[in-house]
Amino acid sequence: MVQNTFTQFYMKRLKAITALLFCIYGICFAQKIEKNEIDRFTKNTIIETSSVKLLNVFGFFRPHVFNCCLRKVNDLYVLPTYIMFDNESVKITEDDGVYFLLDNDESVFLPTGYTGITDRRNSFDTVYEISLENAEILKNHPITAIRITYMGGYYEHDVAPKNKSKLIKMFSLIEEAEKRNK
Repeated sequence: MVQNTFTQFYMKRLKAITALLFCIYGICFAQKIEKNEIDRFTKNTIIETSSVKLLNVFGFFRPHVFNCCLRKVNDLYVLPTYIMFDNESVKITEDDGVYFLLDNDESVFLPTGYTGITDRRNSFDTVYEISLENAEILKNHPITAIRITYMGGYYEHDVAPKNKSKLIKMFSLIEEAEKRNK
């Protein structure tokens, strides 16, 4: 009887500690505003969200990754992005970019802001430019697939259900920050 009470006491504590750890994990890795400031030199208003993975698919040697955040400088939206390809060296040109296939079967193309060749780990940092028209579309429709174009080809993959609305969440975080700034 004493052992049963002892076990029940520690099981309750274990459950409480586990629930607390899940709450802390959710707070630490939740989407949030990372930067909300006025640049002291240019007087530009800069709002930037935390980074999220929209795509993380294991390839032959390493994963295909599309990790991005959303940045707004005054009225200009950009999507700073870290991309990793499986086992291929890729050249990104000024004609390349990313397509987002949306839940309404519409696709949105974002041109790249940086060009170059992937590094030795087959990764590349770039910035995709988002027009105001595309921003309005992306605010209202979840992403179902991503196609990353590069010189001579493209990589395409469906977005996991848990990641489909992350871009919408980033836009709403920026809009909330703008309201607080006024």
